[in-house]
Amino acid sequence: MIVVAILAILAAMIVPAFDDYFERARLKRAVEEIRGLIIQAKSEGPIRDRNMSIAINPGQWCVGFAAIPGCDCVAPAGAQACTIAVAATPVLQVVDGVDFPGVTISTTFPANQTTINRLRGTVSPAGTIKVASGGRVVDIRLSLYGRVRVCIPAGSNGVSGYSSC
Repeated sequence: MIVVAILAILAAMIVPAFDDYFERARLKRAVEEIRGLIIQAKSEGPIRDRNMSIAINPGQWCVGFAAIPGCDCVAPAGAQACTIAVAATPVLQVVDGVDFPGVTISTTFPANQTTINRLRGTVSPAGTIKVASGGRVVDIRLSLYGRVRVCIPAGSNGVSGYSSC
């Protein structure tokens, strides 16, 4: 009986640490998924000889890209969906917040979108996607020159693997 009581006390101490670990892991995975999507959009532009439009929807929590301006990352199909044709089949290019419970996004991009130039890889306009969870915030910053930088803003709790902005 004493062993069971000791195990219960240890479990009560360990469970909050696991919750924090999983929360940080979800945040980091969301950041890396969005970063990867942006890098993929930068790569697709020259291949397809088209400017790529990145759409951010903080309300519905999604980020997507397409070769059409103002694609809708919420739409699963249709003319405005964030898709790229692969072997003549439209393939959805979206990171969806449903996969990241407890994580939120916000953006500084005007009209929640930006365009990547197919020739130079430049971004117009530049801006930031803020990804947050449990008091932690990670910025994904896109510069006018097309640099994608992931960093921890001043005054925010960090996530291992990212430097401060």
